[in-house]
Amino acid sequence: MKNLRLTVILFIVGAFLLAQAVVSAQSDAAKEWAIKGYKETDPNKQIEYYTKAISIDPNYAWAYNARGSAYTALKKYNEAIADYTKVIS
Repeated sequence: MKNLRLTVILFIVGAFLLAQAVVSAQSDAAKEWAIKGYKETDPNKQIEYYTKAISIDPNYAWAYNARGSAYTALKKYNEAIADYTKVIS
């Protein structure tokens, strides 16, 4: 019985660590796409990169904020407001 409990505990800890590694890798990938967007001067390309970053990490507030700025530059105010609202929430 002790071995079974220990096995279950080790399995849970291992699964948690693996999940953390996956989240970290996703976060890093999202940041890479956001950096590409930040370096871009064309707002349309910026939106592409920030959207990719958001698709990888839907909670990446900085990417929403930056995409909102790109939408503002293109005078797409409804889209910008939607992104800024997401940042606030």
